[in-house]
Amino acid sequence: MDGLAGSPTEINDSPNGESQNLAPKLSQIIRPGGLPPRRGNGYDISLVSPSPEALLGAMLMYLDEIAGRLGEMQELLLSEVPEGKVKAVPWTVTEKVERISLPRSMITINLINDGPDSIFWNLDPLEAMSGTWLELKNTESRTIDGKVPKFSELWVRCNKGETAQLRVEGKH
Repeated sequence: MDGLAGSPTEINDSPNGESQNLAPKLSQIIRPGGLPPRRGNGYDISLVSPSPEALLGAMLMYLDEIAGRLGEMQELLLSEVPEGKVKAVPWTVTEKVERISLPRSMITINLINDGPDSIFWNLDPLEAMSGTWLELKNTESRTIDGKVPKFSELWVRCNKGETAQLRVEGKH
């Protein structure tokens, strides 16, 4: 019998480097004298009647494993729950193509051009590098909504010789 599903069968933490078997021994699970007749190289486990204590121990081990995995899933789900907080990132945009990394992934971002010139922007780096830009004129704003936090970066530039002040407000 190899041990319970999801539980380690061996641990190697002894000082002499030997591994220690953590799987329950057959004699710990089966009542004395409760072994069925031998078949070939082993016992016919389908005829074994484990003690109530062994069943309870095995059930508690399974429940402990399930609780640990549920805790991990809860942490993962809570990390995806939006907080609804707004963060603002001010940026001076020049003719150089720049990537603005937002403090964390945002659900919604609001781009505000405080001027004096137009800003060209894109959320997709491949499109930005291929020359596909969206224009945000002086004093314009644009809101991009998402259902989950997915906006983490923004690519921006101005025309040659121009600059503009951009505010990026995001809800995460």
